[in-house]
Amino acid sequence: MSNLYSCFELTYPLSNYTISYNLIKRIGFWDTCPDAIGEDFHTTIKALWKTRMQIKTRPIYAPFNQVNICTGNGYWADCKARFWQAERHAKGVADVAYCFKMILTQPFHPKNLLVFWFVIETFAVAAIFPWILISMNYQNYILFRF
Repeated sequence: MSNLYSCFELTYPLSNYTISYNLIKRIGFWDTCPDAIGEDFHTTIKALWKTRMQIKTRPIYAPFNQVNICTGNGYWADCKARFWQAERHAKGVADVAYCFKMILTQPFHPKNLLVFWFVIETFAVAAIFPWILISMNYQNYILFRF
């Protein structure tokens, strides 16, 4: 929900998105190398960098959940499909390196830092937050043990 509105006109699509042929041609189409994850999040970041932050995103509110997967083959098949979806999403961490490269090679624009921060936030917070919770619990255990 936090991604649906931004006062900076900077949102990332969740699953389905519409992109004009002119824009996709301007940014060099989808990345197809073996390391590339040609999906909505990366395509938006690529479009932002390649157009020097000139694109604008608009949310389209739709009543469905992006995380639930229903394969129709039973509970365990759904769990397995969700696991592989989560793995694909985790591979998106390559976007952090991509943004780091772009922030060093592109002319400075204030929105560059914002895009970089949002990408870091998307992947780093998800990776670091569980460790913060664990360390807080460990610290409380030590403090209240005496």
